[in-house]
Amino acid sequence: MLLMAQGRVVPDYRVIEVVWPGNEPATAEAQLRTYIYGLRRSVGSGARIVRHPPGYRLETAHDQIDLFAFEQLIRDGRRAAATGRMEEAARRFAKALSLWRGPALSGVTEPLARLEQPRLEEARLAAVEDWADALLALGRHHELIPELTSVASQQPLRERLRAQLMVALYRSGMQADALSLFHDTRRILADELGIDPGAELRQVHAAILAADPALGAGGDGAVRIHREVPAEPGGRTRPVARRKQLPRNIPDFSGREKQIGQLCTLLKAPADRSAKEAPTVPVITGMPGVGKTALAVRVAHLCVEHYPNGQLYIDLRGDRPDPLSGMEALSRLLLMLGVDGSAIPDDLTERVRLYRDRLADQRILLLLDNAAGEGQVRPLLPNNPGCRAIVTSRTRLAALEGSQIFDLSVFERDSALELLGRVITSERVAADPRAAERILTMCGYLPLAVRIAAARLAARPHWPLARMARLLENHHRRLDELRFADLEIRAGLMLGYRGLPPTARHAFRLLSLPDVPHVGVWLAASLLDVPMETAEELLDSLVDAHLMEVEGGDGPGRFRYRFHDLVRVLARELAAEEGSEEENTAACDRALSAALHLARQADDRLPSQCFGVLGDVGPVRGVDPRALDLVASDPIAWFATEREGLVGMVVQAGALGRPRFPWLLAQALTNFFDLRGLYDDWSHTHQHALDAARGTGDRLGEAVMLRGLAERCAFLSDNATRLSYAQQALALFEQLGEPAGQADALYHCADVHRQTGHTETAIALLEQGLRRATDAGHLVGEAQAQEGLGKVHTDQGRLEEALRNYERSAAIWQGLGRHRYRALITRSIGIIERELGRYPAAALRFEECLAAFRDVGDRVGEAYTRNSLGDLCRKWGSTDRARVQYEQAISIFTDLGLQRHFGHAVALRGLGALDLAAGRLDSAIDQLTRSLGLWRELDMPVWEARTLLVLGEAHAMHGDSRAARDTWQTALLLCQRLGLPEAAELALRLTTAKGSTAGVSVLSAHRRS
Repeated sequence: MLLMAQGRVVPDYRVIEVVWPGNEPATAEAQLRTYIYGLRRSVGSGARIVRHPPGYRLETAHDQIDLFAFEQLIRDGRRAAATGRMEEAARRFAKALSLWRGPALSGVTEPLARLEQPRLEEARLAAVEDWADALLALGRHHELIPELTSVASQQPLRERLRAQLMVALYRSGMQADALSLFHDTRRILADELGIDPGAELRQVHAAILAADPALGAGGDGAVRIHREVPAEPGGRTRPVARRKQLPRNIPDFSGREKQIGQLCTLLKAPADRSAKEAPTVPVITGMPGVGKTALAVRVAHLCVEHYPNGQLYIDLRGDRPDPLSGMEALSRLLLMLGVDGSAIPDDLTERVRLYRDRLADQRILLLLDNAAGEGQVRPLLPNNPGCRAIVTSRTRLAALEGSQIFDLSVFERDSALELLGRVITSERVAADPRAAERILTMCGYLPLAVRIAAARLAARPHWPLARMARLLENHHRRLDELRFADLEIRAGLMLGYRGLPPTARHAFRLLSLPDVPHVGVWLAASLLDVPMETAEELLDSLVDAHLMEVEGGDGPGRFRYRFHDLVRVLARELAAEEGSEEENTAACDRALSAALHLARQADDRLPSQCFGVLGDVGPVRGVDPRALDLVASDPIAWFATEREGLVGMVVQAGALGRPRFPWLLAQALTNFFDLRGLYDDWSHTHQHALDAARGTGDRLGEAVMLRGLAERCAFLSDNATRLSYAQQALALFEQLGEPAGQADALYHCADVHRQTGHTETAIALLEQGLRRATDAGHLVGEAQAQEGLGKVHTDQGRLEEALRNYERSAAIWQGLGRHRYRALITRSIGIIERELGRYPAAALRFEECLAAFRDVGDRVGEAYTRNSLGDLCRKWGSTDRARVQYEQAISIFTDLGLQRHFGHAVALRGLGALDLAAGRLDSAIDQLTRSLGLWRELDMPVWEARTLLVLGEAHAMHGDSRAARDTWQTALLLCQRLGLPEAAELALRLTTAKGSTAGVSVLSAHRRS
């Protein structure tokens, strides 16, 4: 089994399945190791069995294995035959067949024999037929009769072999025996398969009956078994050609409707014999396994009736180390066109001239499969407008004149699902659609991968789809699982890899190492330790080989590149097998260092900053200066482009045990996450980095990540968790003597106490934080503390003091160049001016904020500003505009997944107040009740109390005095406990209310929002 793998790794489980089919012992893995040990002692010095998880690989020279020697001799013989060197071909075939000394794989287990013997026997029989062709061409038919008689008796359904035996018998003067053999064959085919003999066998039979001279051996030794017919005026004749050469049309072909339509339109177009230009050549290109040949064959079959003179197919072997030369390809095509091997010129120019002469005045379709390059294809293209060629290639053949490129990508979901259902039945797919989706995802929607997975399931109808999905989910074994019979993914990809120059192979391996969905040129340059121009050239060479794909750009003239999932699996396997651990580690470290420095540069240029930046990133390594220019030109766009990759690198760095890197990069990402409202990414990176810091005992990293998580909770209105994180961070910062971190943590502790009604505690913490920030020269901490004091003073109704706090904070943010945070404070100033009755000034502040938030793409800031503008419009009497602002805010919060957070509750409260003022009491009560539920869920008693006050008003106007009094009583208790100024108003209202509350103003209830 290791020999048959031809140097590939054979997984343990596959060996176990073959050695103990259906009866695996509990000790199978231990026994397998024992067997391997014994094999290593017996294979000798010329071979070596190497452990490569998840299995073993046999390393040996190919010439030491009879099968490999046989296959090489057959290849050599066929090359010789294709160029008319029949003596050499006969010798090669005979030597290859002499290596057979009985049935292949005799003595092996039944599963292995069942898997491999049919393939090997087919290879032997094909070799016998090639050998027979060579001897017939040499006139040595007498030598053939004993061997062919023996083989034909064992293979009664093999028509080509029996046709060769009939020719040999006829030439030897045994015409009756030849005819008898035909009748026996016809009877066997009818009895066994219910079919008649094929065209070749019938042709030989007819030629024998007619004593056709074409069956004889000519003086030059060539075999002429085809009847010659007039082809041109003047008595010139041509042999009947073998022109129906298309491979079988795939019955369960799926998808590609658009490409089929375009290709058929191109190939079915009427021939314009007056045209001066050659017809367009469609070139189907794409990665291995994407279905290039399948599509070309499908289209060719659909166009058959438009090419009545024939359809020729040739595999140019461009996906192999030994592609056909133009000379070899022309020889094969000329033979298909009925030209005798002896008549094929040795000169390329003459061979092309003869080829085009044979195509003249014909309507023939050529399918040139697996082209290696433009130079191989050019001599094969017809110049007759009635003939057309369709080409498939892994390379784009962009230099091929008159070509039209059809780039195939992987399947769309529906096409992949259709193929799976066609192979295993739609009923099995419908029985477990989730497992079917997982299978397609693990296959990367690559058609060949889907077909292999489907074939395995079809061969095991008792398997649930979930089992196949589980097998594929292990990415270390995925390529091993995607192998069945003669289909596999790895082999095709390896051919592409082996065809690369050494520098591109090296790049292919290293580029797969980072856990990123796309590779930018800057990242490739750092991984490969080369300038960006060189990196881009290497990336493009991998794109040309269809081992990577281009996806979008990351700046002027720069593009991004990605691996297909299965290609990445192979690249990482090769990085482990062919690269060194030191090389891979160094590449990863360069990439991580470059990512960190570029992220820090981008972060420094963002318009906002949550807190002080802590921690030294160390010296810059592996960063091309042009990458820094790219970041500086548009840091927000750079973060948006690289976000997924940077998130993946935080997690990967932690898994690789790189100290400090995870939390340093997570910290650099925080302001962008804040700007774009990417709270899931924020939590994901910080939690992984926190775990990594704790795992290595990095207390500063732990404190910084706790501080970041507290900040995230602030945006999600999760006060309890926020306070816990902030208190843990504060304790660590105090232990480390880090005053900037202490100031940031104190701000978060204070803000939670403010929102939960502990005003005095909040003031004390904010003043403490302000002192520490000032002493440390931590301007961000000073700005935050001043803002926090402004919020407390606003809650207390001390609006002029709040305004002074906000103005101090705004000045600091302006000086730091953090314009987004300057806009946030401007909004707070607008709220104060609104509450002081300065409506025009407040409106200008809010409009200024909206412009600033739109400029940086801050939708959260925009939504909060719309709430503030809605409150202003409501107070100013512009109710329609107020409603628009609240509804737009709710729409944004909903889009961002923030339906149950602070801003959404504010908007609901505003809509409730509008409905109340308009007399839509039922709607008002509904909106206010929803808002109240959110305040209670978020544990925000200040806002709960103020909303209760308005809700009581709605109940009173609705005529439900008891509900109004109960609601106001609850609000009064909260206001008294929290020290809110609304307590006096509520107490007076409850005292004076005598069953009717009509005429009581509700405006004061909305004074501060």
